[in-house]
Amino acid sequence: IFEKLDHLDLSMNKLKIIKRNDFAPLRHLRSLNLSHNEIKQIEENILVSTFVYFLDLSYNFLEIFLDGMFKNILRLVYLNLSYNCLKFIDLDYKKVYFMSTTLLQNNQLEKFPNLYLKDFFDLNLSNNKIKIIEKNQLVDILKLRILDLGLNEL
Repeated sequence: IFEKLDHLDLSMNKLKIIKRNDFAPLRHLRSLNLSHNEIKQIEENILVSTFVYFLDLSYNFLEIFLDGMFKNILRLVYLNLSYNCLKFIDLDYKKVYFMSTTLLQNNQLEKFPNLYLKDFFDLNLSNNKIKIIEKNQLVDILKLRILDLGLNEL
C-alpha cells in the first residue's frame, strides 16, 4: 500500500524492536526517522532499499550497532545514533558511499570506533567515555572538516 513511499517518520512512538521484514515493502525509501522511541534491538538487514540517505536512530536504547543491520544501504549521507546507550559499533563504511555526517554523541563508547573515515565531513563523538585513539584510526581523513571529541576521557 505504501510501496512508493520515500520518507517515513516514526519518531516519538514506543517502538522497541525493529524486525527484519518491517520495512521490506518500502523499496523506494530514502529517509527514515526512528528517533525518540524505545528501540533496544534491530534485527539484521531490515532495509530493502539501497538508497536510504538519511537515517535517524537518536534517543533510543541501542547498546550495539552492527554492520549487518543495514547491509543493503549504499548511499547513506546522514546517520544519527546520538543519545543511545551504545557501547560497541561495528560498521564497514567502505561499503557505504557518500557517508558524510555521523552523530554518535552522548553514548557509552569507551574506544574510538573503527570507522573508515575517508568520506566523512562531520563526526561527532562528544560526551562518551573514549580514553584513547590509536594513530592508525585517524588516517586518510582528507574530507573530515568537523571532529568533536569533547567531554571524553582523553
